[in-house]
Amino acid sequence: MTEFQDIRITELASGQAESGPLMNMVLNLSADAPVDCPDAFREAWKQPAPAMRRQAVVEGSRLTSTCMAYELQGQIDN
Repeated sequence: MTEFQDIRITELASGQAESGPLMNMVLNLSADAPVDCPDAFREAWKQPAPAMRRQAVVEGSRLTSTCMAYELQGQIDN
């Protein structure tokens, strides 16, 4: 049986996105996401949500949301 460990957010970093006023809000995670997590995350992120979702991707031990800084909490909560 596989034992799962929680992955936590350990740090927040940000930087200007390539264009416009959006920021790349980078959530550093406590461990690399499991191999199938990026695909599952993309599919789940496409599902309807109470608030508009901006672009977000999971790569290794990072989750990056391209959004306005004040939108980040809402992106996580939804």
